[in-house]
This record gives sequence, structure tokens and C-alpha cells, in this order.
Amino acid sequence: MNKNIHELLAEKIESEMGSFRASYKDMSTQQTYNDWYIIGFYEEYYEMLSTDYLEGRNVDDMVEWLAQHEKPLEYLYKAWMDSSGAFSHNWEDMLDWVRTVYDEEKQASVSELIDSAKERSSNFVGNSVEDRPLDLD
Repeated sequence: MNKNIHELLAEKIESEMGSFRASYKDMSTQQTYNDWYIIGFYEEYYEMLSTDYLEGRNVDDMVEWLAQHEKPLEYLYKAWMDSSGAFSHNWEDMLDWVRTVYDEEKQASVSELIDSAKERSSNFVGNSVEDRPLDLD
């Protein structure tokens, strides 16, 4: 397991969670109550990602991807809000969902690269090689 990646992610989410919690200190009880689902999401994912739960689970690629985000918990929350999935408090389900988000983003990146390569290749002057007349002289 790459401890540096896991440590980087732990530092980022620790800082992010500190700021998140501080943002609720001056809010009314009603506002905090209204945001229970946001708070619950952040707290659950913070707990899962900041413990040794990920050790031995072959998730270094996913951890590295999460660590690339400035605010990993906010990124996951926004992805969850954009999805049609229900929130689960089961860490195995949560980890599976993060893996799905990671895989979908990775697939989208690959698709964008393929589309970009196709576009660049179609920008060559003239027709494709198959459509060009042979110049035998």
C-alpha cells in the first residue's frame, strides 16, 4: 500500500472536515437540522476514508484519484447529488459507490481522449488514405 497517497488523502480530508465543521458553528440549530443529510454524508465518508478501513483493499488508484481533488469530500458530495443513488451507511456500499464514480470518470476521460484523437485525425488535409486516388507517376 502506498502510504504517501493515503497520508495525502488523510491530510486533505482532515483539513476539509475541519473547515466543514467550523462552517456550522455559527449557524442556527434550524439550519444545521435542515442540512442533516449533508452533514451525515460528510461525516460518514470522512470516517470511512480516515480510518484504516481501506488498508488491504487494493484501492490505491482510487485513493490517488481522490487525493488529486482539492476537496475530496465536497467532490464526492457533488457527485452523489448528481447521481440517482441512495445514500448508504454501509461502508462496503459506500466504497463500491466511490469506485463506481472513479470508474465512470476514468471511462469518460478515455472516451474524451478517443474522441479528441478521432477529431485530430479527421482534420488532416484531404480525404482518408482509402479515398485518395493513387498517383502512379
